[in-house]
Amino acid sequence: MDKEKPNENELPIDSNKDLIAFDLFEEMRESGASTAEALKFACAEYPDFAIELCDYAISSDLADSLPESPELDALQAKIIGLSDKLSQSRFRVQSETQKPIEGILAAAKAIGISIAELSQNLGLAKSALIKLDRRLIDASTVPQKAIEKIAAAVSVSAESLRAYLNAPPTLGAGASYHSIDKPSLLSSNSVEMREPFESTLQTSISSGEMTREQAEEWL
Repeated sequence: MDKEKPNENELPIDSNKDLIAFDLFEEMRESGASTAEALKFACAEYPDFAIELCDYAISSDLADSLPESPELDALQAKIIGLSDKLSQSRFRVQSETQKPIEGILAAAKAIGISIAELSQNLGLAKSALIKLDRRLIDASTVPQKAIEKIAAAVSVSAESLRAYLNAPPTLGAGASYHSIDKPSLLSSNSVEMREPFESTLQTSISSGEMTREQAEEWL
């Protein structure tokens, strides 16, 4: 059986960003915006792909206006193929941004940020970051804006960070254990011992790691 030859007319796709740019254009059109309005909005959001977006917009309008013709099948197939890729990329990007993370400090290290730099960048005490990283703080007491701020600082999604904080608390990665698995920190009656986020910040104020004004920005 002959292998299917690649389509030489297929538009090149270089990165997830250009896929998202085209995706945004299509979503605007589907919501009722004109081609010009959708193009203006998409180009403003993704200026690096303005030329590609203009080409795509022209091709899309052309394909919509042309009558059925065997000679135009290649062009229409190209546009349909790109639309399929846009749909697939949407699910792929969502999956990648929401995959589980190994930890806040691990995520920071992966992008070259130390705990001291992260603490300074965020205006959040190192002790608070360590407690969050070890999941010693009740995730339900951490405001969503705080989650989003920390997530953005370490380049992970807020959803992934919230899921990480909701998992059982653990000891530090550098601790020595006598069992194969890293143990969870549980009380004698198996109730997880976690403190409220506000209490953690109050402790940081008392120790001089944070000012009261800094702490209030996180609540």
